[in-house]
Order: sequence, then structure tokens, then C-alpha cells
Amino acid sequence: MLRSTASRVLFRSNRSHIYFTPFNAIRHQNELIQRTLLGATRSLYNTTLLRNETTTPTTPATSIQQQQRIARDSLTSLLSKEDARGAVRYLQMLHNSECKSPLNAEEYISLLRLVRQSTDADLRSIVCRWFYIPRDKSPIHDNVIENVNVWNELLKLAFKQVNGNNATDLSMLVSRFTKTFKLQEINNIETLSILMRAYGILGRPDSINSCFEIIQSLPHDNEAIESTIISYAQCGEKSNVEQLLKTIDQPSETLYNRIARFFAFRGDTVETLKYVQKCSKEQADIGLVFLAFKKAIDSEYMKQIHFGYTTGTHVKFVWNKRLQELDEAWHSQMAATENFDVVQSNHMLEYLYKAHIMNPKLYPMEKLESFFREKMTSVGVEPNGHTYKTLLRAYSRSQQYADDATSNTRLDKALDLFQEIQEKQINLNIRTAFHGLYTACIPHEGNDYPFDHFMDVQTNRLKKRFHLDKRFFEIEKIMLDSRIRYDQQSLLLALTCLGTSGQYRAMWNRWNLLKQSGLKRDNTLYRHIFALASMDKKQSQYALSVVKEELVRELPAKSVGWSTYVAMLNCCITAQDSVVAKQILQTMPKAYGNEKNKDTLQKLNNYNRPNAHGYYQPMLLACTMIKGLESEADALFDQVQLPYDQTLWRAAMYRAAQQGGENRNQKLQQLFTQYTMQRFEQYGKIPIPVRENAPVVPFPSGPYSKFDMHMINLYLASLVDSQEVSLASDVFKTLKDQQPDRKLQLSDKTVKAFIQLAEREKSDEDFKWLL
Repeated sequence: MLRSTASRVLFRSNRSHIYFTPFNAIRHQNELIQRTLLGATRSLYNTTLLRNETTTPTTPATSIQQQQRIARDSLTSLLSKEDARGAVRYLQMLHNSECKSPLNAEEYISLLRLVRQSTDADLRSIVCRWFYIPRDKSPIHDNVIENVNVWNELLKLAFKQVNGNNATDLSMLVSRFTKTFKLQEINNIETLSILMRAYGILGRPDSINSCFEIIQSLPHDNEAIESTIISYAQCGEKSNVEQLLKTIDQPSETLYNRIARFFAFRGDTVETLKYVQKCSKEQADIGLVFLAFKKAIDSEYMKQIHFGYTTGTHVKFVWNKRLQELDEAWHSQMAATENFDVVQSNHMLEYLYKAHIMNPKLYPMEKLESFFREKMTSVGVEPNGHTYKTLLRAYSRSQQYADDATSNTRLDKALDLFQEIQEKQINLNIRTAFHGLYTACIPHEGNDYPFDHFMDVQTNRLKKRFHLDKRFFEIEKIMLDSRIRYDQQSLLLALTCLGTSGQYRAMWNRWNLLKQSGLKRDNTLYRHIFALASMDKKQSQYALSVVKEELVRELPAKSVGWSTYVAMLNCCITAQDSVVAKQILQTMPKAYGNEKNKDTLQKLNNYNRPNAHGYYQPMLLACTMIKGLESEADALFDQVQLPYDQTLWRAAMYRAAQQGGENRNQKLQQLFTQYTMQRFEQYGKIPIPVRENAPVVPFPSGPYSKFDMHMINLYLASLVDSQEVSLASDVFKTLKDQQPDRKLQLSDKTVKAFIQLAEREKSDEDFKWLL
């Protein structure tokens, strides 16, 4: 049973939400309909007032003047009350009613300042969009669009949008700004400084150079140079920062701290420490150094997770050289730090948390507990809500505990910590608590945690059903009984728990109830449900026949992400559905394969390799693994050029093996030779001849990676299938010579097939040494 104390505190939490049940969902839907009708009636009434459709005869000019006067009075009243949301809604209503906005540029500046102070990111995004969507869909006048002072405030507003779901607002606004104004004609230092800051956030040092050249041609002071320095620091341009600092006689300690702060957010521990040390002991903010360590390990953490996604494998963290060097610097800094406050201790704990996830042996949970219980207490630091949240996440993601089907140690630890939070009355967001508890419930077995970082693109079927802790359903019941609805994060975690444990009926029940819960099924949720369904044939068939049609109805084509298409292709592979696969293969190039999507293609082109391999990988994988897509595979291979990556080499070998015919062996040999030569060009591993007599076959030299052995196994299997006993025997012997002290890492099926072939050919000497 779930801990009673945790149950009580969860039940006593926020009760302002509706129950997540079919009955209450229907009731909630009816209430929404009534509110929508009421809102429509009010809008119609307001529109009628605005148009002044009265029985009193008036001239058209008088009617328009009255509309403008009523609108101006209403907007002025809203602005004086600092009601940013009301003013934005009123302007949108005016536009929908085909009425002109009565605000001038100065009044728009006042509105932008109000919206900038708002904590509502969606409201800020609405206002940002007005300035970059087509003019006929925006309530903004041309004379306002062309006012540079309005853009100064607008870009400041967009700076608050760089994090979260509206991160594209800034780049879109900068693009529209550069189309509206010619850079060479701007002679306002403030505007150029703001624009440089935007380029710094977007990581465009060349654009900063262009702005700074204009500033140098104008009368300017040290403040303009400092703005340029900060912009370069945001881009990580170390040399430019150092050069410009030399032009200032006595840089202030405030400037040094600002530079250190931006380098800290980039995870550059060396540069952060350098500029912190330039400050006096009183002004130096040592917390920035620990922020840099936290950001550095966060970056490596996300990089390895992303690598797992793009390669189609489970995320397995590697404590590489970069992390080892970072860890050495971390220990040196910790040894030099005697006292710290709660903010700095939170940065330290977050570093330890990520280090524990990536290397639980080097950083066991006991280290985090010791820092939390002993170190912080010894320096007089009182933990706050963020401290407890970090520790809760560490417990919920920990891969230290080897549990069987009857235990879940990390959930036990998370519940114990939550009980402590309740007893000490720590202010912690209740949804954060549920996120942590759901995460701790993600199925695992022993030291195998394959779904803690569930991949958006899943290419492997679920080979066995993992055990799901029954307390998951108790936690869910407590949450719903407390009238706390699912948000997107908790739903993603719940679906992962159910889908990876094979409880598909429960998974689909929660998915279908979403339509009545008020939570929109967006691209992220569709991508996730397709990825979960791709692990089972029946679920893949259901997803392709039902969920895909729901996606078509609910989402516009431009909102469907690339990874969602890939997840659907994986469902096609699992279900062996060539009909739907052809439909998706025809849609993907139209959506992402044209010149208008160069930025998207660059993101798909992992690690800047040529030919946008990230674009071709999933389509070629589907074409080679689904029967009936041979012509589509050939058409795609005609578009791809060498060098290939691992996925493309695998797909190419599969396709050559499928083709058959007289040229099959020649094609396979040609591909394997190309792979051997590419390996030589990339890694300098000189090929060796399999035999001295003709035909000379180049063979990769050792040591071999896992993928090298996979390619060699495919090559040997093709030789055995073609009954090339002599050449296959030479390849076996060459492989053995390259790794004499190791067992041949080949599939049992390939070895057995070779032995059977050699027996039929009565070539005992060719396989005796294998036995």
C-alpha cells in the first residue's frame, strides 16, 4: 500500500480541478459549450456596439468616428488599469470585427511594456506573433510596424520568450525586423545594441560584427562597447570579448560578473572562473562557477540522450573524457570553497544529481544524501523547495538499485522523501511531486532501465513485458481524487509506464479520455503514443488505423513533426503495413524535403554529415524492412551519396541482399569494399587482403567495433547464402587472425549455416577449426 502520510498530503492538495472521469469529463464539456455560447453572444453584442448599428440615421464618417472614439476610450481605460490581457483581447476583437486599431505607436509601446511584465508566456507570444504574421491577419498598422521605437520594446519582450514552447518568437521577429529596416540605415545606438543582444541569444556572431561596424561609424561611448561584449559572450566568442575588453580603460566588476554569467549559462567553466576571479572578493559571485558546472554536465547529459534518440538505441550514458576532466575541475573547486548559500548549494546538488544518473557507481545516491544531510547542515544552509525537488528527481531517476518484480526501491525512497517534505511543510509544487512519483514507477528490471529516457523514435519491439509497480494505480487514483488533472508531462509518464509494461488496454483508455479532459492532443503526445505502439504488432495496427486518422483530423499538416512521421513509420515496420508506409513516405518529402525547410534538414542532419542522413535514415530503414517497398528503396538510394552512416550502410546491405539476381553477389561485395575503404579514410585503419590470389578482397583490420562485426556478419551471411565456401572460409580465417584471443562475435545462425555448407561440399578442413 502507498504510504498513508503521502496519501493524505496528496489528497489535501489542490482541489480546484475537476475529476478525471467519463461522467465529469462530459459535464465539463457541456460547461465549455455553454461558456463558448455565452462568449460568442457577448462578442456579438460588443461588435454591434462597436459598429454603432442604431436606428439613429448617421453618415458613414460619423459612424466610423464613433467607433474609433469608443474603441480608444475602452483601450485607454484598459491600459490605465494595466490590464494587458484585456487590452490584447480587445485589439484582437477589433481586428476580427474588421475595425481599425485606434492606438498609435506610443500607446503600443505602453502596451508592450505591460505585456513584458506579464508572467503569461502565451499572452506574450500572441503579441509577438502580431508583428511577424501576414499583415491582413494582424491588428497592427503599417505605421506602427515601421516605427523603430516600437521594435525596441518588442525585441525586449521577445527576450523573455527564448525558453519554453515559444522559443521561435525571437528569431521570427529578428527576421521580420531585418526585412522591415535596412541595417545600414539604422543610426540609433540603442536599437543596434538591442539587435546585437538578439543576435547573441540566437548565436549569430557574424551578424553582431555587422552591427558593431555600424556602431563604430557613429558617436558612441563605453556602454555601446559593453553591449557588444555581452552579445559576444552570449555567443561564446572568447577572442572577441578579450579584444573589446582591451579597448576599455577600466572595466567594471559589474561587467566582469555579467560576462561570467553568460559564459556560465553556456557551461564554460574555465571562462566563467577567469572572469569571476577578476572581481574583488566582495563582488565575486562564486555561485556562477557552480552554475557553469551544472550547465556543463547538463549539456553532456542531453547530448548523450539525443545521441540515443538519433541512433535508435536505448540511452546508455558513458563517463567519457570530457566528463572526467569536468569532474576533476569540480573536485578542485569544491575543495577551494568553504562556505556557500542555498542557491549555490542547489547548483551543487544538481551537478551531483546528473553525475549520479550518468555514473551511479562513481556518484552513488549516498553521496547526494551526505551532501544534503551533512554538508549543507555543517555550513548552516537551510534546504528550500528547489533543493527537495532536485533530490526527489534524483531518487525517481536513480539507476543504482537492482530490483526484482516484487520491489521498487527508488519509489520507496521518493515516497519517504515526500513524507519528509510534508512534515517540514516545504513549499513544493504538487505537480512536480506527481511527476517524480510517476517517473519512479517507470518499469525496470534489475540493473536494466531501458525506458527511463524513453525514445521518441523507438525501433525495437518489446521483447518481454516489464513489471509495473501496482502503486502506480494508487498514485494515479490519489491524484485524480484530489481533482488534479493530467498535464502533458504527467500523461507522458503515465503512458510510458503503461505502454512499456504491456498494459495496452489501460494505455488506450487514458489516451481516449483525453478528448474529454481539456488537454489538447498535440504533436508531442501523438509522437509518444505512436512510439509506444510501435513496440507491439497489434498496437501498431490499431495506431495506424485509428490514431493516425485522429491525428489527420485534429492537427494541421504543418504541425506534424518529423519525429512523429518517423514513429508512424516504425509502427508500419512492426505491423508490416506497406500501404500506410507508402502514404507516409509520400508525405514526408513534401513536408520536409523542399528548399523552404533547409533549417529543418540541417537539424535532421546529425553531426553535420553530408546528404542530410537524418532525413534519409528512417525512410530507408522502413523501405528495407517492409516487404513491397523495393522500388521506393531504390529511388531513395539514388538520392544518397557516400559517405554513409551506420544506418544507411545497414539499409544498403539489406537492400542488396533482397535484390537477388545475377548481380547480387557483385553488389554486396562492392558495398562491403566501399565500407572498408570508408573506414580507412575516416579512422586510418588500413585494409588487409583476404587472399593473395585473384580476386583480391580488401577486408577491414582490427580492432572491431560492434557495428564492424555487424557488417562482417552480414557479408559472411551473404557469402554463405551464395555458397561461396572458399571465400567465406578465407574471411573466417582472416577474422580469426585479427582477434586471435577473442571469440568470434558472429551470429550462431551464420556459423551453423557455414558449417552445413562446408559439410555438403565435403570441405572438412574449412570448418574444423571452428568446432
